[in-house]
Amino acid sequence: MLAPIVSALFANQEGMPLVELGASARRRTPVAGGAMTHTDALSLGVMEVREQIARVKVSLAAIAAEDGALYERVEARLDELVVKSEGKLAAAERELGTADANGTASRELRQAREAARLLFRESFAFIEGALSRREGLDGGLCELADKLLDSVSSKAELNWRGLTILAETSFYGEAADVIRLKYPELSIWHLPIAVHEFGHFANPAIKRKTRQGPVWSSDYPVETILDREAKRDSKHWFHAHEFFADVFAVYALGPAYAYSTLLLRPDTGARSSESPYHPSWDDRYSVIVATLGRIVGHGGASQAIVDDVARRWAAVRSPEPAQATPDTKRIRRLVDKFYAILDENLAGVRHSTFGTAQQIVPLLVVDKPLPPLDSVTMPDVLNAAWLARIGDLDNARRTAVIERQALAACGVVA
Repeated sequence: MLAPIVSALFANQEGMPLVELGASARRRTPVAGGAMTHTDALSLGVMEVREQIARVKVSLAAIAAEDGALYERVEARLDELVVKSEGKLAAAERELGTADANGTASRELRQAREAARLLFRESFAFIEGALSRREGLDGGLCELADKLLDSVSSKAELNWRGLTILAETSFYGEAADVIRLKYPELSIWHLPIAVHEFGHFANPAIKRKTRQGPVWSSDYPVETILDREAKRDSKHWFHAHEFFADVFAVYALGPAYAYSTLLLRPDTGARSSESPYHPSWDDRYSVIVATLGRIVGHGGASQAIVDDVARRWAAVRSPEPAQATPDTKRIRRLVDKFYAILDENLAGVRHSTFGTAQQIVPLLVVDKPLPPLDSVTMPDVLNAAWLARIGDLDNARRTAVIERQALAACGVVA
């Protein structure tokens, strides 16, 4: 099944070379044994990048022929990267004939390579993800994740047109709106993590109109807060990004995200450890519990669940030497600011149907065909699944039944 796409990596349908060289490039190509100038080297560099882009375009076309609907989700963003890369290459080639060819052409070629590198990375991720999805290596989870995030995007009016794929770790690829799901975390229990990654997309997408006198303008409130909190690209700036994604995931999904992260993600023996890009799990759980408490008033959770999450987190922690105490004052201030922005701009995505999740729990613990699930959503099913599981976490047979029933429910609900 992979043969047509593999073949497309090396030749077009007629079996001809992937790229025809322009006349100016052919004139500059040094012959064997001839002297090679700096301009010749730049010309070869332009041709090399152009051929690589051509290979990518042929490969993407092959994927589009196999699964047009999937390709349409990222086509516009990848096309933008292709146009930018080819534009930079054209500029570099034009400069080859100028008096300052070595300086200006070198600069343009360097920029073209940078633009192409982003195109190559995102294209390969998409191609790899599309093939793994087609071969069923994700067990159908990526399609469910797409459905979940499409629903969140629709409620938030954020116009996400990306997709989810498998990767070595979970993260959001900004260039093509591709969200990576960590392999082999291919279960209903890990699906809530996709909403956290979607929060990284939502962050810069939240835009609001502002007015000063008769003049209307717009700003990006989350980015404004992040830039005020810390120097861009600093540790605290990256940590604040993660905090916002956690707030967003709890806001949109409720307790299911809290349980998923609590029970499956952290190294409980190193809860106060942090990296330059990720805050400690102690800090993140302060954010998660604080946000969970906020949605209680909107029907997104119960106070008993908030208390249960906090109690479980306290119980699973292992004693650590030189423990770092979470900066709860700063964390609460950030939660307040982020929550206010979500309420002001994305209130439609706020989870408010925890009662529905509680009602459908009995349907997930018995291995029987599901009845019609009118007015039930995927967040309701995910929350119900975790509510059904937390009472008997070590029961593998019961957990398997709950997962099968939840997967079936996610396939039929809105």
